[in-house]
This record gives sequence, C-alpha cells and structure tokens, in this order.
Amino acid sequence: MPAALRANSDDVRGVAVRPAGRLFRALIVCLSGLLALLVVWFLRSTGRPAVHRRPPDLAARTQVAEGVRERTALPAAHRTIPVRAEQPPPATAEVARVADITDTPSTPRRTAKDDREEIMNQLHNSGVSNEPWTNGAAKVFHLLEARFDAEVKGRYGAIACFHDGCARVVTFSSVADAETALEKLRASEEFMRWPGVKTRTGTEILPSGEAQNSLILYRPENPAKTM
Repeated sequence: MPAALRANSDDVRGVAVRPAGRLFRALIVCLSGLLALLVVWFLRSTGRPAVHRRPPDLAARTQVAEGVRERTALPAAHRTIPVRAEQPPPATAEVARVADITDTPSTPRRTAKDDREEIMNQLHNSGVSNEPWTNGAAKVFHLLEARFDAEVKGRYGAIACFHDGCARVVTFSSVADAETALEKLRASEEFMRWPGVKTRTGTEILPSGEAQNSLILYRPENPAKTM
C-alpha cells in the first residue's frame, strides 16, 4: 500500500477511536457518580437510629395507664370517692312486713281519755236512773273513798247513775298514788262483790301532773236484789 494511503487510513482510525473513547469515559463517570450516590444513600440509611413502633393495643394500654396515673395524682378535693355497693334486697317476707307497716293507714292510738269518754257517753245515752240498785252502788263508792283515804288522798267527784251503771271520777296527786289506789281497789271486798260488771278506766295524766281515773259499777244482773 502506498505510504500516503496508509497514512490517510491511520488518520481515519484515529478519528473513529477518539469519539468512542470519549463516550466510554462519560459512561464511566456517570456510573461512578451513580455508585457514589448509592453509597451515600446506603450510609445515611444505615446510620439513622431505628424507630420501633408500638403495637396499637400496647399504645392504648399505655394511654389508659397514664390516664389512671393522672387521676390518682389529682388533689384530694378532686378525687373520686368510691361508693359502697348497695345492700342486697331483703327477703320477700321482710318486704311484705315492711309494706304492711308503711302502706296500711295508721290508726290513731286510743288514749285513756278516749276510753273514758266512750264509756261515759254510753252511760249517758242509756238515761239517768235512781232505781234502788243505784243506792247500793253509791254505798260501795263511799266505802272505797274511805279505804283509799287511809293510804292515799284523792279528790272524789259526784256519783252519777244511769240506767246502765253508775260512775265516779277520782283524781290523785300523782300516778304513783293512782297505782296504789288500784291495788286497794283490787283488794276491796265491796268492789269485788258487786253483782254486776265493774271496771276502772285507764289513768289520765292531767296538765297539772295529777292522775285521774273513773270507777264504774254497771247495772247488776238482778237489780231488785241489790240494795
């Protein structure tokens, strides 16, 4: 091959090789840069501390526990006071007994005065009487007065006689004197031998502190034989 042609061919190869070498070097540079970026990213990712997330249920339990600690840390004035559990309901029989007491309309308690007034009204309604048997009743009342005065002093009201019986009010200075008179009354032969029903009303306490009773001798079964 002529020298001129060979020299020309070498120039062509040199021109063709130079662009290829530049492209290769550019590729090497790009790959190097990319590799450097990867190395930097890897180092940064491995260099940060790992973050551990709590499971939802554990986090919820932690919040509840923290809430309890906050409530217990409140001042005494704001703390919740525990309420005692209610007592079990009573038995059925106990409920029925309570219902009977609370639901039944209460009846006013009768007093000695109520009893005396009721008895005296019955006697008054039977009509006034001066039959012979009333003389025997009056005699008994006088004997009782003498017997009482030997132990206790009292004030004796008028003797009132009616068809159904005779009555006399006796007033004592105290309840103790009235009880003493009652013992004498039970031991009295005159009173206990009366042929009809006999009674003494309950003791009434007067505002003055005195005690009052009514002695009653009812109409005998056979008035004609009573003197």
